[in-house]
Amino acid sequence: FNPVDELGNVTGEALKGGDVSITADRGYLVLEQGSNIDVSGSDAKLDLPVARAAEGSVRFARRTVGSDAGLISLTSAEGIVLDGSLHAKAGSPTNRAGRLAYALNRNNRQDELGGFPLNPLHIDVTQQDQKALPSGLKFGDALPGSSIGQAGISSEEIAKAGFDDLILSLPAYENGQPRGNPPGEVRFVGDVNFNTKSSINVDAQIVEWAGLNGSTTGNVNLKTSFLQLGSSSISEIPELIGTSSVGGGKLTTHADWTQLTGASLLTGLNQVNLTSLHDVRAVGFRNANVEPAIREFVGNLRTAADLNLTASQIYPSTLSKYTFSVTNPTGKLTISGRNTDSTPLSAAGKLTFNAPVIEQNGVLKAPLGTIELNAAKNISFGKDSLTSVSADGKTIPFGEIFNNIWRYPLLGSTNSNLVFNEKPDNISLGEKHLVFKSPDIDLKAGSIIDISGGGDLLAYEFQPGLGGEFDYLATG
Repeated sequence: FNPVDELGNVTGEALKGGDVSITADRGYLVLEQGSNIDVSGSDAKLDLPVARAAEGSVRFARRTVGSDAGLISLTSAEGIVLDGSLHAKAGSPTNRAGRLAYALNRNNRQDELGGFPLNPLHIDVTQQDQKALPSGLKFGDALPGSSIGQAGISSEEIAKAGFDDLILSLPAYENGQPRGNPPGEVRFVGDVNFNTKSSINVDAQIVEWAGLNGSTTGNVNLKTSFLQLGSSSISEIPELIGTSSVGGGKLTTHADWTQLTGASLLTGLNQVNLTSLHDVRAVGFRNANVEPAIREFVGNLRTAADLNLTASQIYPSTLSKYTFSVTNPTGKLTISGRNTDSTPLSAAGKLTFNAPVIEQNGVLKAPLGTIELNAAKNISFGKDSLTSVSADGKTIPFGEIFNNIWRYPLLGSTNSNLVFNEKPDNISLGEKHLVFKSPDIDLKAGSIIDISGGGDLLAYEFQPGLGGEFDYLATG
């Protein structure tokens, strides 16, 4: 607050909630019962100027002013015990509530000699808050063996704390999977209902459902504005490390926008319903930290459950090669939705769908790219479905011109530019491909397969001169 002025007005500002970041590069992170982390926004009654149009003057009126909440980031290499309390509510209904980043990450423990645990890491998500530490356990005592490699969190805790954004993260090892270490896993236990205002990001290689107290069936419901699912640090999960099996769980998501990133394996489920009011965008991952250079953006979603995708449009981001696979021999992949959104400014991507039965009743787009459907039994294209590789008249930004060569710069390792229509890569641009493979293909009346022309790719070229010497669009 500022000092009260000569007119008695109270002025100042409501300060934003701060950020709290706690990282255990080795060992555990324990929040004991009674501990509290609070990054809530604030509110204050302030006198604000209000214009009086009729009189051409300004008066002051007292108003309640709020602020946004901050960030809580909790990261550990071996496990997290969350028996304490978190608070991240907005200062007013018009402000943003806080963000929680909750991670198990072993990339920073410097395990050169190999003496640290290599057991699986998993974040267990339940509906109700549960005390993790046994009564009587005090500082310095050994943690229970069940805590090794585990972090727990509940929907009840998230709702009570007031978070708008939630990130559950288990990054893959930076150099792949050392010593056969299994990928990280987010495990939903029993019935779970998550509802956040802004976003949910499940950044893990495996998402599993498990029963609670002997139950064999359960429902997981995730509802938010922006949902991100899949690992942002790995593009493929080898079958030797992880395979999907049918279970008793049912995963249902409702979001305005959905992004599928990198690799994700969904297991322990019999049905997966991904529902998006607008886009489902598939984004491949490219590891820029290895040699020789990986030059493709690859991702996949693999599950033994029946997979239902509902969106206004499903498409790959530029250059992404993304695969949806239903591995159960009796499984089915169903695509639904109406074409209510504009064709994306994405190019040269590829969508692949693999399942015993594929029902394409929705909208698939890969502008100037490839769509491939592979079904062991049959593929059907329903009335009003759209399967399109047309650019739909769009001018799509794509790469740059450098020394008269069209290239797409890639961050990271050497030889990191894709070169088009020229040596050494000579990658063709503008080609469109549709591939349908099945013993039985049914194109119902009213279904649309679109390979029409129109649209263009647009590269930019930077020319230093009087306008400046620095290319602000240059990669990293």
